[in-house]
Amino acid sequence: MSAFVKTLRCGALGSGLALVATAASAQAVKVHSDWPQDRLAPLAEAAEKAVPGVKIDWTDADQAEFLWGVPVRLLMAAEREGRLEGYTPAGAPRLRASFHSASSPMGWTGLTATAPAVCFNTLIGGQSFAMPTPATWETLASSAFNLAYGIGPQVQIVDLAEAPTGAGLATGWAAAMGETAAARFVRALSTNVVEARREAAAVCRAVAEGFSAVGVGVTPDALALAAQGANLQIIVPTPVAYEMDGSALGKGASEAAKKLADFAVSRDAMALYAKGALIVSLPGVANTIDPVPPASSRDLETIDFSAEKAAAADVLRAWKATGKSAR
Repeated sequence: MSAFVKTLRCGALGSGLALVATAASAQAVKVHSDWPQDRLAPLAEAAEKAVPGVKIDWTDADQAEFLWGVPVRLLMAAEREGRLEGYTPAGAPRLRASFHSASSPMGWTGLTATAPAVCFNTLIGGQSFAMPTPATWETLASSAFNLAYGIGPQVQIVDLAEAPTGAGLATGWAAAMGETAAARFVRALSTNVVEARREAAAVCRAVAEGFSAVGVGVTPDALALAAQGANLQIIVPTPVAYEMDGSALGKGASEAAKKLADFAVSRDAMALYAKGALIVSLPGVANTIDPVPPASSRDLETIDFSAEKAAAADVLRAWKATGKSAR
């Protein structure tokens, strides 16, 4: 065997051993998220590339050392109960002032903000049956969305008893209207509901396919459908019920988990969030999916997310009492 071949083989063997060693030395970090898998895959890929030697291990919330993409209302509760590790991620001071906890070090950081929206089939609702544009939640609960002559209710909705999208609706309405008014609204809305769905993405998909005139519970899929030319108008009814997702470290989090927390507030991560959120917490990173409901981003920038949200227990009880829940 020539010296050249021996050198080449030894070099290849050395490279292979180096790759095995690198893989073996990668530290697994237990991470939990409430975001759907199609959003998590590109985030995990980008994070593991940006933080060499770290491998994300998706797990349940009670086992996680890093919470990533979890409703801030839950992170606030965990912070009050002393279950979070205080940490100010590198770059976090650049976030919008209302998008992180007031404590130092920070208990949680906000990443994305949304507002419960509806998808309105402009062909069925607007042209065929001349329904009013549901610019307010009160309009959606009116008799205009329960058609006569045996046609019936025209509202698809994500089940409020199903987390996280449904729970976000309930807490958002409670915060925007007050618990009593929100519970009353839910009871009125239920008479217009034809189906409550466990899968949030199925709501606006059914509306786009013409099964109903309007859907409550807009997901990134619905924004994409509208951008692709579906007969969908995305509307944020008033009063606006805001929701925010964020990140935090669990007690005793490792240094590797802290590096993931740093990445989570980076510009690269924000650019990925912006593909499916109305607004992200880092100024200057624009939403990349059209159509964004008019004025929503401006309103979301001014809301104080650090204020504690109203409990939604009465809203959920009212919803379950209607018998519309899929459970």
